[in-house]
Amino acid sequence: MMLLLPLLAVFLVKRSHTRTHSLRYFRLAVSDPGPVVPEFISVGYVDSHPITTYDSVTRQKEPKAPWMAENLAPDHWERASHLPENDWL
Repeated sequence: MMLLLPLLAVFLVKRSHTRTHSLRYFRLAVSDPGPVVPEFISVGYVDSHPITTYDSVTRQKEPKAPWMAENLAPDHWERASHLPENDWL
């Protein structure tokens, strides 16, 4: 029994720290946008939860998850809005 206890502890610790996450971006371009439909939209997701958005109307990248807004520098969103990947036009 004493030998199994350390093995069980190692198994539980390793199991709790072996999570995998996914980072995905959904990007949509519209060839004939209307007055309220942007030409381009990008939404970033972590584990199916939206974390960022960008669209061609506002030309601003914005946080959609509170932890994104709280843990990044205040000027991050302004700099991220002007990255070359957002200049698709």
